[in-house]
Amino acid sequence: MREVPRALAGPAAGLLGAVALLVVGLALRPVLRVPSLPEVLSEWATFYVPQALFAYMINTFREQAKVMLLWNLVGLVLLVGALAGAVYARWPGPRTAIGLGLGLWLFTLLVILPGSGLGFFGMDAYPAGPLEVSAAYLAGWGAFALVLALVYWLLVPSSRQRRPATPPASGASLGTPTAPS
Repeated sequence: MREVPRALAGPAAGLLGAVALLVVGLALRPVLRVPSLPEVLSEWATFYVPQALFAYMINTFREQAKVMLLWNLVGLVLLVGALAGAVYARWPGPRTAIGLGLGLWLFTLLVILPGSGLGFFGMDAYPAGPLEVSAAYLAGWGAFALVLALVYWLLVPSSRQRRPATPPASGASLGTPTAPS
């Protein structure tokens, strides 16, 4: 199998990671009673979109305005996933994937949720509490990180190669002398 260029593999892996994030969010929504990320972003958007633009969208698109908003926000989540995948392609590795997942999880809990009126860590979320909110978003961003790393690993076989261990410096052997070859 030919190797996909890193510049394409990273965003593709991030895009699929974002799909995993959305799927996990939808799966946990009825179980933990936590709103999905696009729903939270739509609440956030209604707070911060200028009133004139909001009125224009409602008057122009009527009942379809909310559907358009939701799908645009799903597209935004996918775009953020692709951008995170591009960052991952610069420094591929499990630590980078975990760091991206945890960083985006904290950004969600400390910026997006309070911005949409749910409080830090979802303290004001009802009927779910902060534990359920934190767990749901941690599971979603964890799925993102896992799929990101796995898909990149599959698309870029050269990222699987282990680096050779560096030989110890001369005179630093631990006991048995080796014969010259």
